[in-house]
Parts: sequence; C-alpha cells; structure tokens
Amino acid sequence: MMTALVSPSSPTRVIAPITEKSQAPFFCPVCHAEVILKKGKIYVHHFAHVADSACDWDGGESPAHRKCKIEIYDALVKNPRVRNCEMERGLGSVRPDISCRIDHHPVAIEVQVSTLSLDKITYRTQEYYKKGIYVLWVSPSDEKNTSHIVQVSPWRKWLHALNFGKIFYWQNGLLLDAYHYTPHTTWVEEKEWYVEGGHGEMESGGGYEKTLRRTKESHLIGTFNLIDDFVPSYHKGWSGKNLFIPPANIWSL
Repeated sequence: MMTALVSPSSPTRVIAPITEKSQAPFFCPVCHAEVILKKGKIYVHHFAHVADSACDWDGGESPAHRKCKIEIYDALVKNPRVRNCEMERGLGSVRPDISCRIDHHPVAIEVQVSTLSLDKITYRTQEYYKKGIYVLWVSPSDEKNTSHIVQVSPWRKWLHALNFGKIFYWQNGLLLDAYHYTPHTTWVEEKEWYVEGGHGEMESGGGYEKTLRRTKESHLIGTFNLIDDFVPSYHKGWSGKNLFIPPANIWSL
C-alpha cells in the first residue's frame, strides 16, 4: 500500500515516498493494524503489514504496480485540470489505486498487473458504474505484453472489449500506449500421404490459414495523454461466447 493512517482513529493519511520512518507509527486504512514503512534503494517505497497479517490490503502489489501508481498520481496532482486526487481512497465497496476529478468528471484509475481475478475486475467495474464514476484500467508496459504477438489472458481480452477494442499500457507520467488486438493466424502447409492399408490411395490436407486461439497480433494505435485525449464514455454492456461486459462508465479514448 502507498498510504497509511497516522492513527487508527484519525482519517489523516501519509504517502510512503514523502514520509520518513521517524514519523512512525503508521496504521492500515482497512484493518487499522500497525504497518511498517519500507524504504530502500531498489523497490518503490511503500507500507506493509507485518508477516502473517490476516489483512490482504497490501497483498500482491508488485514493484511495477507501485511505480505505475505513484508516478501517475504525481503527474495528476500537478495538472491544473485535476482536483481531489488521492491514492487508495476508500469508496465503500471499492478502493481505487487513484481517484480524482478531471474537470468535473469523477475518475478512478486501477492499475492491473496479473494478481486481480477477472471476477474482481468485473465487480469493481460494476461498482464504479453504480457510483457514477468513470474507470480507467491500465497496466505497466513490458515487452512481453506489447510485442507484436502476445498471449492474451482472459482479463486482457475482457479489458480490450470493455474499451471498444483497445487496451492501455502506462508509458510514463500521464502517457498511455493504446493497443488493438487482431486474430493471429498461421499457414498450415499442404501435405499428401498414403492411407495405411488403402491399396495405394492418397489423401491430402492443409493448405489453409489457421486462426490460433491463445495468441493475438498486437498493434500500437498510438500514445495518448490520459487527461487531454481521454473522455468519459458509456459502454452499454455486451455478452458473447465466454465473455460478459456489464454496463460501465469508462474513461477512454
């Protein structure tokens, strides 16, 4: 987690990168147990529960997740079009990585790496819709997921459909790369063979394009600013084979 309470009974919070260990103690915003500030030269500064904690609030956040979250937050708070920007603000049923108002639009930004299940992504998207909040799902960029041929996990396929055929990867600051998936095909060579026991009969096969199910071709649409280029949008919902998109408010291109 990037934020912590200064006391279990106070709403005042501090942010890990601009807090010193000498300001301890610190407390979890969810379970109110004491947490420790981790600061070093390698990993992004953050708060963490002690070992064997029953609270899973800070579980599963990778260094890439934290870096993406803090740098987007830092860029947002400096922008004059952004107000009320906070990390990990509790909104009842959801606690977005970053929430703010861009112009007069309420926006929640969720950083998704791989730890969150598709069920939880769907649930959070539905909750933001109920609250009238526009959600932006973004992932840290890496070569494995932005190369030309990619393995598309169910949650990436889901986010691609949610954003009308686009998925977003954070580059730096407020800049996001938008990608579009298309089917990945391979050519099956034509072959001929003799049927066993067929008295010299010959059969043939192949000679066609085969669509692969587990991979897609990924195409960079462009690089966009999440404030200047994105707008509030409405997805009326859609369902198809093995895919269900509920009605959603999204912050998208």
